[in-house]
Amino acid sequence: MRFKYYFSLSVFLISTVFAQQFNPNKMQKIGVLQGTVIDSITSQPIQYASVSLVSLRTNDIVTGGVTNDDGKFDISEIPAGRYNISIEYIGYIRLVKGPVLFNPRDNTTQHNLGNIKLVQSALAFQDVEVKGERPLFVQTIDKKIFNVEQNTLSSGGSALDVLRQVPGVDVDIDGNISLRGNSNVNVLIDGKPSTMTSGDSEALLENIPADNIRDIEVVTNPSAKYDPEGMAGIINIILKENRFAGLNGNIKSGGTNIGSYNESGQINFRNDKLNIFTNIGLRHDIRSVLGENYRETELTDYSYIIDQEIDGERGGNNILIKSGIDYFINKDNSIGLTASFSNGDRIHDRVVYTDETVDSLVRYYRSTGSDNDRQNIDIAITYDRKFENPKQKLSVDIRRSSGEDNRSEIQLTTAQIGYEGFVDPAPGKTNTKNLTGTSNAQIDYIHPISDDTKLEVGYKGTLRYIDNDFFTYDFDTTIDDYIIDAARSNHFIFNENIQSGYVQYSTQKEKIGIQAGLRIEIVNTISELKDTDENVEESYISVYPSAAISFGPPQIFQIQMSYSRRVNRPSYRMLNPAVFQLDQLNMRMGNPFLKSEYIDVMELNFSKYKRGLSLSLGAYYRRITNKISRYKEVGDDGISVTTYKNYDEQKTYGTELILSGSVGKKLRLMMSGNIYADEVNASDIFEDYNKTSTGFMGRMTTTWNFSPSLELMLMGFYRSPRDIPIGRVESMSFTSISVKKKLLDDRFSVALRINDVFNTMGFQYETYGDNYFQESSRKWDSQMVSINLEYKFGSMEDKSRYNGKQDRSKNENGSGMGDFDIE
Repeated sequence: MRFKYYFSLSVFLISTVFAQQFNPNKMQKIGVLQGTVIDSITSQPIQYASVSLVSLRTNDIVTGGVTNDDGKFDISEIPAGRYNISIEYIGYIRLVKGPVLFNPRDNTTQHNLGNIKLVQSALAFQDVEVKGERPLFVQTIDKKIFNVEQNTLSSGGSALDVLRQVPGVDVDIDGNISLRGNSNVNVLIDGKPSTMTSGDSEALLENIPADNIRDIEVVTNPSAKYDPEGMAGIINIILKENRFAGLNGNIKSGGTNIGSYNESGQINFRNDKLNIFTNIGLRHDIRSVLGENYRETELTDYSYIIDQEIDGERGGNNILIKSGIDYFINKDNSIGLTASFSNGDRIHDRVVYTDETVDSLVRYYRSTGSDNDRQNIDIAITYDRKFENPKQKLSVDIRRSSGEDNRSEIQLTTAQIGYEGFVDPAPGKTNTKNLTGTSNAQIDYIHPISDDTKLEVGYKGTLRYIDNDFFTYDFDTTIDDYIIDAARSNHFIFNENIQSGYVQYSTQKEKIGIQAGLRIEIVNTISELKDTDENVEESYISVYPSAAISFGPPQIFQIQMSYSRRVNRPSYRMLNPAVFQLDQLNMRMGNPFLKSEYIDVMELNFSKYKRGLSLSLGAYYRRITNKISRYKEVGDDGISVTTYKNYDEQKTYGTELILSGSVGKKLRLMMSGNIYADEVNASDIFEDYNKTSTGFMGRMTTTWNFSPSLELMLMGFYRSPRDIPIGRVESMSFTSISVKKKLLDDRFSVALRINDVFNTMGFQYETYGDNYFQESSRKWDSQMVSINLEYKFGSMEDKSRYNGKQDRSKNENGSGMGDFDIE
């Protein structure tokens, strides 16, 4: 009996103790915590930094929040108690401050921590003083940001060389860009389209020196706020703009063992009222190109075999100049004027040796020389208006882009000895004049409904004009001169008018974020072939919804789900019905009746940050209707004609992994992998064609800092074989390495780079149709050694007047703790 009594008493006491266990969430919720998180070097606000309140009694996270676009946080309904405040963001050292007491009895319920300075993790060298470096990769709520400013692996190259370093992005030999295996990418420069990106992005990106690029932003599932153009998403190239006070800049120079060289420079002046800058970049780059083509064609009565070897070179000279002025009218109003000019002359000379077998063997070679002069001008006027509420913003952007591209090409065909009577030796000539113009007007307004909810609305109007005049000439031996072949010449004009508006609602409730938007576009296009008086006009209205939801604080652990609808409109080259003769055996023509592709995209992403490492794992699904694809036919004369057609649909499933961060105090790395499967239904073009193909693309970049002034970078890339609707593309891989040494207090640096160390970069592919099979390969001067020099001058102290300036005064209801820093 006594045992039962003590047992019952023990159970009661133990139950009482556990029942009374401290639970902060049951305490009175009376606290408010505010502050601003900024970078310790630049004083710029840090967006999406996580702020957590950790109970001193339980060591558990009780509540928390995330900083907004201005780096500010405002956490309310904090239970009474004593807490440590933990602030962290990817690429920065975690900062813990406190303890902070919330006690209603002595009226300590509100605290303002002022400016909280986070130090970048690259500063954490032991026993040495190191200048801060930005993280290689940052994942925000709607995009991935890759810091390429310090990437010496692309130094001295072009924007295309930079993009080859970015996870998920692939660039082929012709400069065509793909994202997650899809080539329908919308390329922007500083967030805006340029004239030449709409028709010839390779030409523009070749003009941009790699040393003028600061960041690459990748948006794989853009919201309704963005233009819907670009099936795979958006690649935004951010050019450098100096924000240091006073007069400062830098000069860069470099060259390679194959004769390429580059020069670039920046100069900037900034004070409280003005910011004036100029960036200049020049490149000379000519490389050899080798290739092979082998094609077997089964015709009605005989077989036709073509065996070709290609030996040539391509490249040229490019210059880019960007200048601008920003005028800060007052703390709430600023205007800016920016002008960019790019110019390039390019050559593409090649000799094609051909063995042609029908009834008998015929051998000849054709030499082709082409000269291409192009220029592009962008002018933009911007206005930014801030309000009393810093979250309320109005921006206006008006810009005009124009470009001109002139190309001439001469072809000479020469029979090899013994085959003179089988080949027409008459030379051929073509001239192309291409004029482009784009006008944009854009207005964006952000209206805060509350501290954690905002409404965004905007308008954009785009007028695009393309005038392509193509002339083909035959050589007349009677007058010893060229005459126009009117039957093979054409004049194509394309006009496009897009009027669009969007509305987007966003809210962040504790650890749950919701975003929903809708964009409406009214589109009118006119395609006109002047010589035949053919016109194709199309008008339509499209609706593009988007939605996203996130759980958890960014940069600690977050789950994101998103959906959007996108479009890919055919380019003017795809629409132009005129026939272009590439050589005697290959021709190309457009299809004016092509329909726009539409895509529905769904993504699920997981991101985790811990101890200096960031892990991003995502799964995605794309469904494309009216898929545009190349289509090739070989006629009875053995001549192939390549055009474009719509087929039913394509579905893509994929998984992408990105691991980035610091390992120890000297090693930084970024690894990425993308596995995907394409399910193609093209039975409306190819009989019973339903096929699923898989692919993989992986990339790894490591940076080893031997000391504050000496670093080594190594990058490896691999892309697996993959099937395409008309054939197969084989695998490709390459490795690059660079060493950089800083001198003279980091003002002077020298970088040595070896590109494609094992000389494995190249392309091999197969194409086939109902009556033919073709194997092709291309190889260019990818293996090279380069050296690049840089010198910085002027002030290096950031004193931006209206960027990162925070109020350090004591809050009326807070404790006025001032600035938190790390010693």
